[in-house]
Amino acid sequence: NIPSNKLTFRSYWIFSAFYTFGIIGAITLEQGDIGPGYILVCIVIFQAFSLLVIQELVKSNRHETQLAVYKESIKNMTSLFTTIRSQRHDFANHIQVLYILAKQKEHEKLLRYIEQLVGQITSINEVLLSDNPELSALLQTKIAQFAQEKIRLRLHLTSSLTELEIPVIELNQIIGNLLDNAADAIKAADYPSDEILLETIKINNKVQIKVKNYRPIIPIYLQKKIFEYGFSTKQNHSGLGLAIVTSLVEKNKGTLCLISNEKVGTEFTITFPVKEMKKIEQKTG
Repeated sequence: NIPSNKLTFRSYWIFSAFYTFGIIGAITLEQGDIGPGYILVCIVIFQAFSLLVIQELVKSNRHETQLAVYKESIKNMTSLFTTIRSQRHDFANHIQVLYILAKQKEHEKLLRYIEQLVGQITSINEVLLSDNPELSALLQTKIAQFAQEKIRLRLHLTSSLTELEIPVIELNQIIGNLLDNAADAIKAADYPSDEILLETIKINNKVQIKVKNYRPIIPIYLQKKIFEYGFSTKQNHSGLGLAIVTSLVEKNKGTLCLISNEKVGTEFTITFPVKEMKKIEQKTG
C-alpha cells in the first residue's frame, strides 16, 4: 500500500502532466501541419495518461475506504472498553445493594436484582473473546445498537475466528455487513421477527460463519440479485453491503451460500479454510 503523502504527491504530478499535455496538444492542433502519425502518437499518450489518472483515483478511493474501516474498528474497541470499565466501576455499588437486601431479608428483591445483574454480566461475557478483541468490540457495538432498535443479537461462538488467515479488519467488514443487512431486512419488513443469530463453527479444516434471521424470507428471484453492486430492495441504501461481503469472501478464498425459505428462515453461511490447511496446500503446491 502507498502511504497517503506519496499517493498525493504522485497524483499531483500525473494530473499536472496530463493538464500540460492537453494544453500543448491544443496549441499544436491550432497551428496545423500535423501528420496522421503525430496525431496517433498524441492519442496513445493521451490514453496512457487517462489510464494513470483513473488508477490514481481508484487507489485514492481504496485508501479512503480503508481509513474509514480502521476508524470504525477503533470506535468499536473504545465502546467495548468503556462498557467493561463501567461495569467494573459499578461493581462496588452492586455489592452494597446486595448486602443491604440480604441483611433486610428481602429475598425476592435480592433474587430479582441478582438475575438482572447476571444478565448484564452474561451479555458482556458473551462477546469477550480474549484472543480476538477486535471482533469482541464489533459484537459489543452491534448488540447495543440492535438493542436500541428492539432487535436481539444472539451469539453462538465456538470459534473466535483466529484460525483464519483473513485480516481482522476484513473479517469485521464481512460480519458487520451481514449483521446490518439482517437488521435492515427485519426493520424494513416491519419486524416479522426480532432476533438475529450469529454462529461460528470449526469443522475439520474449515470454519463457518453463519448469520441468520428467521424472517423475512428473500424471494427466489432476488436471491442472486442482492449480491450485485448497487442493488437494494430498501430505500436510501447504497446496495453495496452484500457486494462488499462477496468481494472479500472471494479475495480470501472463501465461499458464500444463501438459504432463504419458510423452513430455515434466511441464513448466510460463509466458509473459510483454516491457516494450517493453507500452509499444507502451499507446501504440496
